[in-house]
Amino acid sequence: MRNKLSYFLLGLFITISVHLSAQVTYWGLTSKGGDNDVGTVYFTDEEGTHNTVIHSFSYGEGDSPVGMLTLGTDDQLYGTTPGANIDYGVIFQIDPHNFQYQKMYSFSGGDKGMYPTGFLLALANGNIYGMTRNGGEDQSGTIFEYTPGDTDIIIKKHFTGDDGAHPEGGLLLANNGLLYGVTSYGGENNSGVIFSFDPATEDYEKLFDFGPLSGAIPVCSLLQASNGKLYGVTPKGGTSNAGVLFEYDIISETYTKLVDFDGINTGSEPVGSLTETADGLLYGITKQNEIAETNTHGTIFSYDIINYRLNRLYVFDGTSGSSPTGSLLQVDDYRLIGVADKGGLTNDGVRFEYNIESDNFTKKIDFNGNNGSMPVYSKLLKVVNVGIEDKIVNLNISVYPNPASDKLNIRIKNEKTNRINYAVADLLGKKVLEGTLYGTGTFILDMEALSSGTYLLHVSVGNATLTKKITVRK
Repeated sequence: MRNKLSYFLLGLFITISVHLSAQVTYWGLTSKGGDNDVGTVYFTDEEGTHNTVIHSFSYGEGDSPVGMLTLGTDDQLYGTTPGANIDYGVIFQIDPHNFQYQKMYSFSGGDKGMYPTGFLLALANGNIYGMTRNGGEDQSGTIFEYTPGDTDIIIKKHFTGDDGAHPEGGLLLANNGLLYGVTSYGGENNSGVIFSFDPATEDYEKLFDFGPLSGAIPVCSLLQASNGKLYGVTPKGGTSNAGVLFEYDIISETYTKLVDFDGINTGSEPVGSLTETADGLLYGITKQNEIAETNTHGTIFSYDIINYRLNRLYVFDGTSGSSPTGSLLQVDDYRLIGVADKGGLTNDGVRFEYNIESDNFTKKIDFNGNNGSMPVYSKLLKVVNVGIEDKIVNLNISVYPNPASDKLNIRIKNEKTNRINYAVADLLGKKVLEGTLYGTGTFILDMEALSSGTYLLHVSVGNATLTKKITVRK
């Protein structure tokens, strides 16, 4: 029986005397393959060597998904399909426990928007934000809000073209409470813009216009690094028209182009989002390793934001993967995992792992059509479920308040427990707090530096771990 521990973080003192462990799976989407060749939802085990398809998409119920899944505050997974086949796109829900698929909303086109392509963003209040590439009052796309369970969406912003058009990435919740994103087109040069949106006041601001030299047609989602600045890439523009890596300072409102991809030393056409790891470096992938060549397959690279240095780490060779357009996910201190759209044994794409300590690349899974094909714009999502293990933990713990603002209290009453390890991670698996507690009593975790959102708290004693979501509200 699955023990969901739904009472663990409700501010009540609890005594747990069960066998516990955390089961980790990594979930993703493919745009092709499956029973109907229009995409799948799948997950892999922690080692990444076993792929389980839990849903095959079909026309009429959402098809050909791109991007990634999002974990909502209700413990359900959400995603979109882009439409353009027989519909205008849908929002769907997957229950990660019983694998049930449900179409939640069908886009109707027109003013309500159409063709969502970027991933969804779940806020602490439970509502979900996303964007459509087309539709809206000016047919340039929209920002929308969806409340799980509702039968309709609320349009929060109609892009006009001058202030941006046709967004294809997702939204970022920054530590100042604003949402940030990019559009692929629109703006002064019709090359896209960087923008901010306040979900509380619905104020929208265009922050920067991309252009031929500064970068063009971004389809990524932005990353806020540990220094507070935003980072992203464009697949076009720059001195070689092979894309750029850029920085945007939200305090000084300053845009800086950091890298011109040249197809020689740096790769070409970075499409996916960047990932910051514990070593302080940014990691990403490019779609090609040379410019305008048909037999090149892409690269993995790192960028040092302190020393302003880019290193090409790995070159795909076709068999190991080809044409990656997605993003990397850090799963521990040394391992990054990702997918490539094509390549592998049947040219349906691969799931891979890269060890940043040993500089070792390992292909884990070949997509083959039956288990999915072409994971476009994809990034894997880490999902943690509490299960059964062979270690017995007797804890008397309370964690409060939940939601928290600037402080989180952990009170330990069991005198036999003299050491507890804890970690707080965001929903993409990146650790934002960790440490060790000794003895008993009340311990205070400083949450002030964390932005509003949902996080996973892991409390470990020996080999057993309790995992539950906490909410931070500023």
